[in-house]
Amino acid sequence: MKKSLILALLVFAVFSQCKKDDNPKPVGEQIETGDVIIEENVSSAGTTLVSDKFSLEIAAGTFSTSTAMKISKLENTPFSTDALTPVYFLNDLPPGTAEPMIIRIAGLDLSANPTAFLAEITRVHSADTNKISYRKIEYEVEDGKVKVIIPRTPSIYFKSGNITDEKLTIGVVVAKSQQTIVSSNGHFQLTSPVSKLAKAAEIADYLEEAYSLFNNAPFSFDYSARTVWPMGVTLLPMDNSLFGEQVSSVWGDNYATLSFNSDKLNEMSEMRITAGHEFFHFVQSLYDPRSGFMKAKFASSHYWLDEAMSVWAEEFFSGSTGYSSPIRVGNEPAPYEGGLNETKSDVRGYGYGMSGMIKYIADHFGINSMKAIYEQIHLEESPAEAIRLGLDKYYNSWYGLMLQEYTKSAIYPDVSTGLLVGLKAGEFNVNNENDTVMKFEASYKQLASNIYTVSIKESAVTDLSTLSVVADQQSDQMINIYKIKSATIPPELVGSGSGSVAVADIKILAADGYKFLVVLTNLTYNSNNAASSLSFTARISKKQTYKTFSFNLSVMCHYTYHYESGNPTTVDGAWHSAGFIELPLTQNGNILTASWNGIYGYPSSGNATITLNEDGTVTAEIHQLDLDLIASHQIMDCVITSLPLTSDNWSATTYYSDISYPYIQSLYWKETYSNFYIECDGFFTDPQYGNKNVMLRLFK
Repeated sequence: MKKSLILALLVFAVFSQCKKDDNPKPVGEQIETGDVIIEENVSSAGTTLVSDKFSLEIAAGTFSTSTAMKISKLENTPFSTDALTPVYFLNDLPPGTAEPMIIRIAGLDLSANPTAFLAEITRVHSADTNKISYRKIEYEVEDGKVKVIIPRTPSIYFKSGNITDEKLTIGVVVAKSQQTIVSSNGHFQLTSPVSKLAKAAEIADYLEEAYSLFNNAPFSFDYSARTVWPMGVTLLPMDNSLFGEQVSSVWGDNYATLSFNSDKLNEMSEMRITAGHEFFHFVQSLYDPRSGFMKAKFASSHYWLDEAMSVWAEEFFSGSTGYSSPIRVGNEPAPYEGGLNETKSDVRGYGYGMSGMIKYIADHFGINSMKAIYEQIHLEESPAEAIRLGLDKYYNSWYGLMLQEYTKSAIYPDVSTGLLVGLKAGEFNVNNENDTVMKFEASYKQLASNIYTVSIKESAVTDLSTLSVVADQQSDQMINIYKIKSATIPPELVGSGSGSVAVADIKILAADGYKFLVVLTNLTYNSNNAASSLSFTARISKKQTYKTFSFNLSVMCHYTYHYESGNPTTVDGAWHSAGFIELPLTQNGNILTASWNGIYGYPSSGNATITLNEDGTVTAEIHQLDLDLIASHQIMDCVITSLPLTSDNWSATTYYSDISYPYIQSLYWKETYSNFYIECDGFFTDPQYGNKNVMLRLFK
């Protein structure tokens, strides 16, 4: 006989005016619906189709035009020997039928107290594929026959309008030895094999626990989009790898259901976790702005976010603190991948791994952030933008810190040193004194990281040697350096920064068997999803003794002219420069000091304190008083902070930025003449003035 295959990969017409949910990504595979028993064209006048004990009544006006009806029966049902009928499928039904249809099945043993189930081919959230799902449907007994009323098929709705050329497949099966119970608070109706009813009652309690958790503070999710309770829940045999699944329906949120594997009821601790995970998927679906048909048939753009949040939420149902879901295994690298809005080859696995980010958000910004994020999803924001807007925080303020914790195994313990070393994009091996520099260059997706290892032989360095990693560009980036020894001991952070990071005492660490893990992160995030080419330089260098220094500063200032008579005049945007030639230094560890007098051939004095920071940057306080032939005197007080290292060669170490204002902590400048003086007590931080620079050089 002919077999009927329903192609779950539905293909939609593409319109020029399509919106976000009008270009869906299909999921699934061909679903077999059994042997064809009736194939006939039905006009708008309606008819009754009969095959053996089965009949289908189609009322006049149900179809607006002639419709090819194909009815099949599938003998292989999940109800096995309890099935009283095959699954009768109505294949390729048009959407938007005007009247219900009536199925009648004769010859059943009604003393077996049968239960009817509606079969629907729909996308199953956790499986990310289309399957046949089953939920209890009411029936009547009429003239000794089971009578099931099939609801009118819903219209397929898009923002661009209704599309009428897509088809739905719906089925009915009748089984015996089933019983239905309602949960304690009335939110769930569970249909289960009679022999497993006690376990069904436990699952009912788990579901009520989940209902309460996500509905109340601090989660506070709103369930009002579903107006009909209880929710249908079906216990039936499933694939051995599954404990349960959430199922959307083409009829919308009020028809969404849950299914649980009746063959897994000896593992109730895992079943409790599954109940929480899958019910949370239903809660998330209430914030999905797409139509019921879209939710039932296609994955959303925020699918990975759904999985990330549900995997994190499993901890609340695990009965233990520090819980890490086993489905994270193999997906731990996800937070390093970046590209939060990009299509992933394994979207589900990516979501499992991104549970680490969700846990960080919950721990640092509050569990109530979850609802705020999904409120943005409801407004049709992308997942990455929903997180940014929901948190009201830019990624560069927290994402790097999240990765810092994640790498240390401080979020989930399953992020091991061995795992991270296996992700490395390159390595810097220091085997002798000539191995001093290594460039790490790569293209980075937004919020993506690359991991490198640095291995140092003790004999290749001295007691004064340091390891530094310097960014070769000014960008939103983070450099984290960890010391590592064993594959099973978490990395330990030894240095962190944006422009440069330095680690001292590397000879001692090398002697103790430590290597280094360098995690470089692109913190750029914007709507264009463009990647960035970033370069970082790793360098082995010795602590230096510096003899002299020079300083140059250029900045846009607020100038005020003060006259002996008249009101002050302010000039915005006037530029100021200052600097001097090499001056002698005195060094005490990482503190360099200098003082001078008369260096220009006229009375001039000043002093400076320069601090070499552990992160490879420099801080300087400079005070100068000049007396020359033009002005009566000139005063400058300036504090520069965290100026990054840009080059280090045999003659000098240079700290430089071609944008000066981010590194100026304070600036005061005054120039006094015979009848007026000019005073600068502030500077511009606008990007349009960013072409002014600052440079401090230390000569060896």
